[in-house]
Amino acid sequence: MWVAIQRLSREIMSTESSPIDALPDATPSRLAQVTRAAGTVTRGLAFWTGITLAFAQVPLFAVGVTSTDPTLLVALLVANLAAFALGSDYRA
Repeated sequence: MWVAIQRLSREIMSTESSPIDALPDATPSRLAQVTRAAGTVTRGLAFWTGITLAFAQVPLFAVGVTSTDPTLLVALLVANLAAFALGSDYRA
């Protein structure tokens, strides 16, 4: 009798799936990988755009374009701040 119970419990345990099998797959989906890559590219572009805009403003100050058109200065500053805000988490 005892041997039959042990054999039956082994059969039940071998046919049931383990709790680990019930967990979802830990590998990220293709969509998640593409989204993560797109976010990295976007942050990188924003970071380097912010740096480029900062250097692009220097000649505009030297020539005096920003003094004749203050709207251009404000637009460049807003674009620069937005680019730096978007690219602040970028790791080269």
